Amino acid sequence: MSTTSFHLWRWVLVAAGIAAWPASLSAQLVQGQEMVVVNPGEAVHELLLSSQVATTVTFPGDITLVTGYGMVSDAEKAETLMAAERKAAQDSGTTRITPITIIQYEQASPDVLVLRAVRAGSPCYMTVRCQGRMFLFKAVAGEQANLAVVIPDPTVTTVREVAPQEAVKERTKFSSAELVGILSKARQRDFLQGAHPALYHGWNERRNIDLRADHGSLASIIDEIQQWPDKDALILRCWVENKSDKVQHFKPSDVKIRAGDRSYPVQLADSSGTVAPKGKTSLDLVLQGNPNGGKEHLSIENDFRLELAVDNSPPTENLIDTRSNPLLPVLPPGTVLDASSGK
Repeated sequence: MSTTSFHLWRWVLVAAGIAAWPASLSAQLVQGQEMVVVNPGEAVHELLLSSQVATTVTFPGDITLVTGYGMVSDAEKAETLMAAERKAAQDSGTTRITPITIIQYEQASPDVLVLRAVRAGSPCYMTVRCQGRMFLFKAVAGEQANLAVVIPDPTVTTVREVAPQEAVKERTKFSSAELVGILSKARQRDFLQGAHPALYHGWNERRNIDLRADHGSLASIIDEIQQWPDKDALILRCWVENKSDKVQHFKPSDVKIRAGDRSYPVQLADSSGTVAPKGKTSLDLVLQGNPNGGKEHLSIENDFRLELAVDNSPPTENLIDTRSNPLLPVLPPGTVLDASSGK
C-alpha cells in the first residue's frame, strides 16, 4: 500500500465520519515484535493492528479465500457495516450489540495481505485459505501494531549441522523461526524498505547478477544475493532450469553453496524440488554461520556457485489431502474475494 493511498483512505474515512485521529500522531510498533514469525502449531494467530500502521501478513502460497465479519475494502463498505449494526441494535430492543473491530484489507500480491484497523471494537476473527489449508486469526486493535507477520511453510526444509559435544556451548544457536524470518525480510525488502528503512540497516545486496552452474540436465542461476552482517547471514535467490524434456527432481536440503574451493551447507532451503520439462523453479537459500557454530563472515562479492544433483529416487507419498472441499467454492486462479459481501 502506497503512502498516497494510505492518506487518501484516511481522508475518506474522516469525511464520512467513520474515524478521526490527530495527523501528528506517529506510527507505533510493538517493540521487539515488529516482524513476527507465527507458530504453525497454534490454532488461532493473534494480530496486533492500529490505525496508523499498515501490517503485512505473508503466506506460504497464493491466497484463495479471505473472509471475516468486520473486514472491509473501502470506506463505503465500512459505512454499510456500521449502518447494519445500528439497525440491528434498534431491532434488538434491549439486547446490546457490541461493535466489532473494522479492518481495511487489501491483497497486495497473491500471497500478501495488508491490514489496518479503522475502528476499534471487539476482536475481529479472520479466516484465510492458502494452499488448501485454513489459517485463523484474531485481530486486535490498539495503539501499537505488528509491522510484518510471516506464516511459515511447514514443508520448508530446514538443515542443521550437528557440532561436536564439546563445542555445543560455543555454537551459533540456529533457530528455524529466525531463519524463516531472515528469508522473509529478504523477500519483502522491495515492499518494506521504502516505508521502514531502519529494518534493513546494515544490509548489503547484489542484484541483476548471473552466476550460473551446469548440473547435467539441470542448471542453476543465482540472480540476487542479500547479506545481513549482524546475523552473519547470506540470502541467495536463485532459479533451477530443466534443460531436458522430462520432469526433473532435486533435493533442496542437499544444495550447497560453493565459493572458490570450499562448499558450504545451507541452514534453510525453500523450493519445490521439482522442475517441469524445459521449465524452471525458484530456489531460495539462507547460509548463516559455519558448521562449527562460529561466524563465517563470507563476502557478498564472492563468485558463488550452487552445487546440486538430479534426484532419481522415487517420489515420497503425498500425505496432504488435496481433494476439493464441497463446503467451499472452487475459485479460478487470481480471484480476489470481497470479505464484506460474503462473495
